Amino acid sequence: MMFTSVLVYSCKPGSAGGEASIPEAALGKPVEEVYLLSNQKGLQDSTIQNQRVAAEKELRQRIDTSARQLVSVLEKDLYQIQAVLRGSEVVFDEKVKAGWIDFAPDNTYKYGVYADQMGGGRYHFDASGSLILLVDYNQMIKPQEFQALINGDALVLVGQDTYRDNNMQAKLNRMPEMPVSKQKSSDSQ
Repeated sequence: MMFTSVLVYSCKPGSAGGEASIPEAALGKPVEEVYLLSNQKGLQDSTIQNQRVAAEKELRQRIDTSARQLVSVLEKDLYQIQAVLRGSEVVFDEKVKAGWIDFAPDNTYKYGVYADQMGGGRYHFDASGSLILLVDYNQMIKPQEFQALINGDALVLVGQDTYRDNNMQAKLNRMPEMPVSKQKSSDSQ
């Protein structure tokens, strides 16, 4: 555990053009607490690093070769996580609903828990194929590719086999601002 904490603390953004460092709120925490859409339990670090190298190359190529697509539906607001399905495990408790992800027009995204930003990365969304590729700045987090199904204020991410996420789905809802802890909202009344 100490080793993981040191690695997370000393990590810098990936070479996929990331300039951000890992937020203080995320330092020393397990990946599953930092990134609520994590799906890398049981993967070896070497596998994650190999996937990251391939994903960073693919991300650069997709961004460089594709015309800027209007995806304001994805970028308009942030998305609050409602439920996550991994294999036969479905999680839709308050801990998951505290999570959010925010996509920006410059192919970056950030995510967090309540008011704390826990991380970020770079993404590419292919509107014609509805595929979104995510590469985190944190070197300990594996890349992910999802089919993105957008319907009104709902976003459903269906994991693809590319980076071993085909056992995962997540439902998110568009929100104008970050989720607020029920405890904090009752404290302010």
